[in-house]
Amino acid sequence: MNICVVAGSINYVKSECNFFKGLATGESWAPLGQGMLDLADMANFWSARGTMLRGQLAQSASTFIRRIPDMKAEEMAFHGAGIAGNIAGGIVGSKGSWIGQECGQRN
Repeated sequence: MNICVVAGSINYVKSECNFFKGLATGESWAPLGQGMLDLADMANFWSARGTMLRGQLAQSASTFIRRIPDMKAEEMAFHGAGIAGNIAGGIVGSKGSWIGQECGQRN
């Protein structure tokens, strides 16, 4: 495995650890709350702020995609680790909710 791929993956794990440490100290709660409010605004079709945020998100995604060919291996590994983590979290979350439903039906 390429050392850049390992370094990028390690940097992603460090970033996630710092986020969770921030939750323990309280410094990450305000940005997390603002992110939840932003998601609610983006989901509201009639919200002017939501329209602006959806536009910014589309522009950021477009810029990111255009940058992919010029990314270094370490940066690609960082983002790849993030994607893999989100997919794994979704799978675990969906399996966990299914298990909870099954346990609830047995009671």
